[in-house]
Amino acid sequence: MSSEIKAFIATVQVPLGIVASVLIFFVSGAHATDNGQWKGYHLTPYQQNWFSTVRVPQSDVICCTIADGYPVIAEPHRDHFWINYKGHWYEVPDAAVVHNQVNLIGVPIAWLKVIGDYVTGILLPSSG
Repeated sequence: MSSEIKAFIATVQVPLGIVASVLIFFVSGAHATDNGQWKGYHLTPYQQNWFSTVRVPQSDVICCTIADGYPVIAEPHRDHFWINYKGHWYEVPDAAVVHNQVNLIGVPIAWLKVIGDYVTGILLPSSG
């Protein structure tokens, strides 16, 4: 992790707070489009549709789209995941990690919103 380390903000540590924060995050970003981040992955229609089944950690709320997700480098370090996004490392709070779903794409995926030097969102590690 030689790149600059920045903060990954946990929205709130309770499930209701996470649900509310993620809902606000994704409703405000509903106009987002795929910026080519999945070009080269040759996703099948089934995989493309799968993105819309990902749920907020610790809830049943569907949160995500293919347009909002980005492939990232994710590494476990000191009992937490860290992701590298655009050259910066962010520590991901456990409350923001999806542990109960299979990742059909095979690479770690983060749904992120950058706010200054901070990032909020969720991470689905690669399966396997």
